[in-house]
Amino acid sequence: MWIDRTPNVFICYTDCTSNAVLFVTTFSVMNSWRDKCYFKNAICFFCVVGAIGVLVFGIWLFFQPRQQDEGYYPGTVHIGVNPFPGYVALYVAESQDLFEKHGVDVSLERFDNPAEITEAFAKNKDLEGRVNLTYDVVKENHEGIYQTIVLIIDQSAGADALVASEDIQSPKELKDKRIALDVDSFQMYFLHHLLRDTFLSPSDVSIVPSVSPEQSSELLKNREIDAAIVYEPGLSTIVENRFGSVLVSSAEHPYTIIDVLAFRKEFIEQYPKTVQAIISAYFDGYAFLQEHPVEAERILSRELQVDPSEASTQLASVSMYDLQENIRLLRSGFVPDSIYLHLFDIRNYLLRSLKYATFVNTDLLIDPSFLRQELKHRE
Repeated sequence: MWIDRTPNVFICYTDCTSNAVLFVTTFSVMNSWRDKCYFKNAICFFCVVGAIGVLVFGIWLFFQPRQQDEGYYPGTVHIGVNPFPGYVALYVAESQDLFEKHGVDVSLERFDNPAEITEAFAKNKDLEGRVNLTYDVVKENHEGIYQTIVLIIDQSAGADALVASEDIQSPKELKDKRIALDVDSFQMYFLHHLLRDTFLSPSDVSIVPSVSPEQSSELLKNREIDAAIVYEPGLSTIVENRFGSVLVSSAEHPYTIIDVLAFRKEFIEQYPKTVQAIISAYFDGYAFLQEHPVEAERILSRELQVDPSEASTQLASVSMYDLQENIRLLRSGFVPDSIYLHLFDIRNYLLRSLKYATFVNTDLLIDPSFLRQELKHRE
């Protein structure tokens, strides 16, 4: 076989081969570049999609209710209340959507009297919080209805009173008289304080059980009793109808009847942010009362089912506590207006009168952390 080895032929062969190799190489490089571009484009595509997804999720998360966060209750918080002028800041907070402003859903559950709230609170775990009297907080914790105070609402300054028939002119004349009151409530404790100044005791009078001012009003009207311990708004009704007149009231016995807001202990432990938000909304309601008293009294009048002028009169019969006064009441030691001393006095009364075999540590019945945190927030 002859092979042309001339330089020209060799060169031509070589050039052709080189061109072929160059073509193949170039084609291969172009394919490789194209594949890399596709790969890079794919990465860019998924990066863009991922970024958009993160952005959308962030926007969705931002607009979700705050209750989804740790420490917030995921549902509606039910708080038991009864008609009373001192609870006006709660009524205002609900009416003006102040709970929603602080990111919590609150429903005020209306009851006719404190006894009904206690019954519901003991049986219904869906009632997370309630308004209550310090006396009943101590008593109910003794009885296994556990709750913790987070806010001091007011003290009675005339909203609770001993009313008597016209022939009784002095508390000293109450000996052997028939007095109607709720024997399972703070009214026995209040009677103890009222009679102490006259050197009488509850055993020196005849106790007639009555569960509400309305029932006591009927008993007074029919002359089946001589006196009764009642509270607003029923107190004003009795006086206006001349069924009885005020013999002595809580105005002469300060720091005896104190209203508080309490929650179940386990609820506080699980959802502290919700409790804090409710307290913030409450003090916003209190501020609304100070800034818009006429509108607040109108809201209160609807709750008490009285005229706004009467609501204003009843509101004057309580001394409401603002945030600074709440902090002041948290002082420990033997100071007259210390909430701790007040709870301790109630405990001692219950131990003497009801003969409890055990007793609770009343210092643990109030959690002051929420009030102190609220003070820091508002400073």
